[in-house]
Amino acid sequence: LYTINFTVKTLILTTTFLWIRASYPRFRYDQLMHLLW
Repeated sequence: LYTINFTVKTLILTTTFLWIRASYPRFRYDQLMHLLW
């Protein structure tokens, strides 16, 4: 159950990340890394 929960959360985060990246193509990768870290 924990593995499924972790997988679902990972998929949601990945989808959200790709959606934001697709929505803001001018958003540079280094700025995103600075925002995350």
